[in-house]
Amino acid sequence: MIYRSLLFIVSILIVMDANMAHFQSGSDECLYSFEHFAYKSLTRPIDETPQLPSDPWQLVPDVLNDLPLYYHLWHVETLYGEGEDLEVWLGAGAWRFSYSSYYLPHLLLGNNAHKYFWWVYRPHQHETERIPAVIKGTSLITTYLLKDHHGRIWAQVMPLIGYTAPTYPPLALFNESTRQFELVIGVPPLPADQIPQIQVSTTGFWIWLDGYGIYLLDSLTLHLEKRFDLPTDWSVKDVTKGDDGMWYFSIIGNPPMSQDGSLSRQRLYQFSSESTHLTEIELIDEWPIYRGLLLDQEQRLWLGTVGFRDSLGNWYLQHPNPKEFFGNLLFQGMVLPTLISETLDGRLWYTNVFDSNASFNGSAWYDPATRTGCMFTNYPISMVEDQDGGLWLVTDGNLYYASIE
Repeated sequence: MIYRSLLFIVSILIVMDANMAHFQSGSDECLYSFEHFAYKSLTRPIDETPQLPSDPWQLVPDVLNDLPLYYHLWHVETLYGEGEDLEVWLGAGAWRFSYSSYYLPHLLLGNNAHKYFWWVYRPHQHETERIPAVIKGTSLITTYLLKDHHGRIWAQVMPLIGYTAPTYPPLALFNESTRQFELVIGVPPLPADQIPQIQVSTTGFWIWLDGYGIYLLDSLTLHLEKRFDLPTDWSVKDVTKGDDGMWYFSIIGNPPMSQDGSLSRQRLYQFSSESTHLTEIELIDEWPIYRGLLLDQEQRLWLGTVGFRDSLGNWYLQHPNPKEFFGNLLFQGMVLPTLISETLDGRLWYTNVFDSNASFNGSAWYDPATRTGCMFTNYPISMVEDQDGGLWLVTDGNLYYASIE
């Protein structure tokens, strides 16, 4: 057994070294160009052959094998530790980057929620560990994972079905000694009728709660301060962090999308964490709607695959044919890829899941510097990047690794 483990570790190190050369040479195996993936998904054949990630992605074997809980819903959530102590945290739930901003594992699991868990993989030891997701002695379950400025893992908490209290604590802290998530005395409760969006900053946790406001929770003192009152009819869709204490978020009007599919019902705001000043950013109505909001390393604010605003405030349309989008809105609006992350090399990563027709699924990267990209799988993905430029990706119940360094 020890011999087999050593062989596996050596093989992973060889894979990591080989991947570096592949990504540097740009020899990714593409199913389609990024333009085809982003703007012409409806022309793909409905009986398209499933294609999992290939070179430079390398399958990490025996990590998610024989696990329960909807194997195709496993995703990579976060990384913990570094070097020899690196841990890859994986969870199971509805795809995070689908139409909904949040997955609700308790709806999938019902009375079996006690069986829900986090799956921790240690690549250097090739070990796995099961961490309970339900907080012991409570009717609360951990969903999203967040890493604070001090490297600690927190989990966003949600009540299970049947929870009747009007409030609940929004966060639980991972206890390294007990290897369990625990409620922290002093974390103020939030109303239970809304699901918050929680983001991490150097000062603590910023919390967007529809119908209530924007809050700051200090991760050390646990002091909760309401920094802004949100209108009761606002529904916050995306939140992304900028420089100098700026946050960007969009809201959806009611109805959620204009009849012509333009941005006229979608509004974008910039919020200063220092002054608590809220500024509306003027959008271009003639642009299509988008999924995913991100401020990249060059201070460009990206609206999914539609376009971006540069650091000087100029807008640039990326979509090649908005009229075609509006002309087939019913389907075009359903297959919009979601912008999920930017890696250290400046590439943007997108994924798409279309529940009723898997032929529209897929994932791709786009490099703004070269204006090129690659759809490398027709499966939806989740992905995180480690400090060394290693990419950990999960799709279809499999864990993959590649490096961009």
